[in-house]
Amino acid sequence: MLVLFILANASSFLLAQSPADSSKKKEKKSKFKAYDAVINEKAESKSGVFTTHFVEGKLYYEIPQNKFEKEFVWVYQISKTQSGYNFHAYPVGDRVVRWQRVDDRVLLRNVEYTKRAEKGTPEALGVSYAMVEAIIAGFDIVTFSPDSLPIIEVTSLFVDDTPEFSPKNALKAKSIDKKRSLISSVKAFPRNLETRVLATYKVDPYNPFASPAKPVKRKGTDLSLGSVTVEMHHSMVELPERPMRPRKFDERVGYFDTQFEQYSDEEVQVEEVRFIKRWRLEKKNPDAKLSEPVQPIVYYIGRETPKKWRKYVKEGIEVWQEAFEAAGFKNAIIGKYAPTEEEDSGWDAEDARYSTVRWLAVKTRNAFGPHVADPRTGEILEADIRFFHNHLSTYRNWFFVQSSAHAGKKYQKLPYSDEMMGRFVRRVTAHEVGHTLGLRHNYLASFAYTIEQLRSKEWTKKYGIAASIMEYARTNYVAQPGDEADFLSKIGPYDNFAVEWGYREFKRTKNYEKDKKHLDKIAERQLSDPLVRFSGGREDGLTGRADPTSQTEDLGNDVLEATRLGLLNLERVMSYIVEGVSEAGEDYRLLEEIYGFVVGQLRTEMAHVANYVGGVKVNRLLHGQGEKLFDPLPAEKQKAAVAFLLKNVFETPDWLVRDDVVSRIGVHNTQNRILTIQEYLLRLLINEERAERMTDIEAAGIVNYTVSDLLDQLTAGLFAELGEESVKIAVFRRNVQRAFVKKMIEQFDGKKDPNNDLQAIARLTAHDLKVRLSETVAADKTTKAHLFDLSRLIEIAENKTR
Repeated sequence: MLVLFILANASSFLLAQSPADSSKKKEKKSKFKAYDAVINEKAESKSGVFTTHFVEGKLYYEIPQNKFEKEFVWVYQISKTQSGYNFHAYPVGDRVVRWQRVDDRVLLRNVEYTKRAEKGTPEALGVSYAMVEAIIAGFDIVTFSPDSLPIIEVTSLFVDDTPEFSPKNALKAKSIDKKRSLISSVKAFPRNLETRVLATYKVDPYNPFASPAKPVKRKGTDLSLGSVTVEMHHSMVELPERPMRPRKFDERVGYFDTQFEQYSDEEVQVEEVRFIKRWRLEKKNPDAKLSEPVQPIVYYIGRETPKKWRKYVKEGIEVWQEAFEAAGFKNAIIGKYAPTEEEDSGWDAEDARYSTVRWLAVKTRNAFGPHVADPRTGEILEADIRFFHNHLSTYRNWFFVQSSAHAGKKYQKLPYSDEMMGRFVRRVTAHEVGHTLGLRHNYLASFAYTIEQLRSKEWTKKYGIAASIMEYARTNYVAQPGDEADFLSKIGPYDNFAVEWGYREFKRTKNYEKDKKHLDKIAERQLSDPLVRFSGGREDGLTGRADPTSQTEDLGNDVLEATRLGLLNLERVMSYIVEGVSEAGEDYRLLEEIYGFVVGQLRTEMAHVANYVGGVKVNRLLHGQGEKLFDPLPAEKQKAAVAFLLKNVFETPDWLVRDDVVSRIGVHNTQNRILTIQEYLLRLLINEERAERMTDIEAAGIVNYTVSDLLDQLTAGLFAELGEESVKIAVFRRNVQRAFVKKMIEQFDGKKDPNNDLQAIARLTAHDLKVRLSETVAADKTTKAHLFDLSRLIEIAENKTR
């Protein structure tokens, strides 16, 4: 019996192990493939922050255990593009990610820092409930390395058009074509991975943003292709192990910033915290007044940059060294020429470890300087300045139109020397480098200088034409012949001040909160020194648009005098523009282009004047530093501004329609060139936003220039001839009068629900004008028809809205 029992149990034991259990064991073993079956002899393996394996078009990541839960910034950009579709070196975006292992899977999570609380507090627990990190992608572990590290295949992350990394919107494309997309190269480094993808997207030959009723074909593209192929560059860089010491944002100093909500039981409401974006600069010698940094800011000048401009680009980078000396750093910022292919074949401009200045083979007239920052602290990790090829021609045109009249005879004939064009390269580079240092535009910097200073040879040579290179002050249009004034902006007093505020170290304070008292002391210099004041102008929203002392493209603290002098220079330019820009045997396309800049400059300068109407000066003061944060401009200044416009642009500027110019570029747009400016200014003066602001000033009990005053002054000026016995009105005058009447009718068409007086006063203005028009005697048939037509337009509009 015992034998039978033992045999029975032995049989049961054997049955328990096989075949069912043995098949389960076999099944469990087969869940992961053998390492050699995945990473075979054809694999291209590279060791770095992760080990990468590229096997017959498939990409595998071997992830070290200590890299799970680490944070990486993922930068994705278009490195190369098909002609006509966007441009190369285009920054599609960046985000922070982390790799997370969950059992036998690896997740790629999107990391957000928009809500924060101190670790270990109840608030931190609450934030964790409100901050679930999105899963960008999930991967099964395929196999394990000989060191037992998990290996996943990530091919799909790059060729399946993962939305979080997709350039689809930038390309205006429909979807990726996986059959025509592949990973082209992979590089692994100690802190980063670099991956290039040749991606093909299906596109519609018609512009998807055009009206369906009026389809418009894409310009500059091969419409026979139903797709666009680009090269995408993905750079994944590990965030610093030791976060940089942050610096709190202060609206008195113009820095870009990163924002988050801070939850704490010490505050009864959520605190909106803002850290400025800046590079990590730490002194080698903390006790020295002036020290080199542990790690300087280095910009590489891209290989594609034309050789003759490279030294000017380098100068534009290193001109900021003076500003950093004000912050206590020597040789803080350095420009280097990118190594040649022979010197370093592995160097890559798209590698997020390098900051670069790139020269783009695109006709766009622009330059810009984006940067990537650590959202935890605002630390700028890398920056890539893009300089479009045609931007130099824009500066050439600006200079010819704005400054050649006072610069001298040699500047009144194109082309300019390389040395002259190099100055423009240096100026543009310095401005864009400023952005990549964290600095915003400062539109108050041009208002800081007087007209006398702008006309001074000594002042402009030393300080340039604005207190900051971050101002949109193009060239000096105020100086007059004989002044010998300089014509470009430089690193100015504000730039030195802003860099000192943003980068100076305070070694005796324990944390960034304690830095405030030192930073306030620096910022308070603005109370006594107008050269270091800041305003973001239009970028500050409604208050910025309301402040006419903080405008783009303007110069000087007296807008009427600056514009009067600017107009004198434009008239001078028109006297030599034909000979100045035309070459024997060439057509007149360049003449037409630069003439367009003359028209544009007139419009810009007149807009500066128009913005004084209803203007409110914004003073960046804290409690106890002054009484008025918002100070409406005196009525006399506003009235003078309208009078200036009536005289200089609403009366025909005959100098702008010279026969020697118009006869060469075509007479077909003669009227429109003037009327377009006049209509623009009328829209600028007569609109809901301005009227509401003027009504608010009146409601505050301030005796000021009202909406009624504005329309009365415009009507009196535009229709001054109606009081004459027999009236003959010329074509340009007829056009602007018609534009004004249409603008009045637009205000009372019954479609608006206004909370200001514009509609009511426009109705009355038009009605009174109708009476005067009908009573006026015309001296010729065209004038009679014009007066009758205006009267009928008003009458029809009145009947519609009764």
